[in-house]
Amino acid sequence: MSQPLERANRSPNSSEDELLSEFSNILTPKIDSMGTSQEISDTELSCQFKKRTVNGDEDEKEQMQKLQSAVDCHEDIAEALRDKIDSLRNNKFDLEFEAQEYQYEIRENQEKIENLEMRNVEKETHYLEAIALLEKAKNVNFIAYDGAKMAELEQENKELKEKIEELKETLSEERQRNLTLCRSKIQVKFDELSYYMKQLELHQEIENRDEKLRQKDKEIENWQWDVIDLRRRIQKPSGLVKKNTKLLKEMKEAKETIQKLEQEAIFSARKVPDLPIDPMQIGAADFLSVSKAEYNQKVYELEYANEQIAMILGDQEEKKKREDEDEKKMLRAQIEELNETIRLMSQW
Repeated sequence: MSQPLERANRSPNSSEDELLSEFSNILTPKIDSMGTSQEISDTELSCQFKKRTVNGDEDEKEQMQKLQSAVDCHEDIAEALRDKIDSLRNNKFDLEFEAQEYQYEIRENQEKIENLEMRNVEKETHYLEAIALLEKAKNVNFIAYDGAKMAELEQENKELKEKIEELKETLSEERQRNLTLCRSKIQVKFDELSYYMKQLELHQEIENRDEKLRQKDKEIENWQWDVIDLRRRIQKPSGLVKKNTKLLKEMKEAKETIQKLEQEAIFSARKVPDLPIDPMQIGAADFLSVSKAEYNQKVYELEYANEQIAMILGDQEEKKKREDEDEKKMLRAQIEELNETIRLMSQW
């Protein structure tokens, strides 16, 4: 127990000093070798400076490769040291946790030892009181006479000490069992906590999805209101329909007027066939030709209006079909998403 405590109580500065010393031990020969190689390379370069040829570039490349390999070597060493530092930190955390557990265990043992000491003090007090009573009696003959009883008491005391040792061993075993049981219970509680945390995350995700579903319901409701508004607009008579109705009414009136004028002209022609043409009849004929022109104009306008209405209704019908198809596709996608959500919720 003392060794883990000493390791746990060891200061972090000592581990850092060890790392620094190890780092210096690793880097010192490397740096010396680098310095030596650098001096040798400088000497060679100074000697060969006057005799440089095409091989000079190759020497420079070789020197650069050596330097690059040295840099890579130092990077590998630094990476290894970082890994070792991380492992030492993790080991430090483990040792601190273990030391904390040992401290709790020491406190419990100290409390138990204090309780045992208190019991021993109480027993010693009882023994001292008994001895004091014997001294007060001052009956030496009686004490000498009861020597066998004193031996019996000593034997009983010895047996009690043996029982105390057995109880200590039993207490240690019980403490070990309780420690193992507590660790297992802590692990179980930790697993339960992890499970509940996962359940909480799942419930939170379900609530978020419910919120998304409520938003989708609102969007669907808005789309339904838009569809109702579009249907109301489609069913509502437009300006062209009103104009068409007005043109039909005017055409009907013009047709009735033309028929009336034709009947009057025919009736007047049968009644006075030999008389010269009356100026009123000429005016009626002119009016009749004008009425026919207006009638033809009204017919043209009516046909044009009907074509426009047919085009608008066709465009609206096509647009409505496209919107219905888009809405159906969107609703199918939402229904599939809802089914997938329900399937996932049923799996949970």
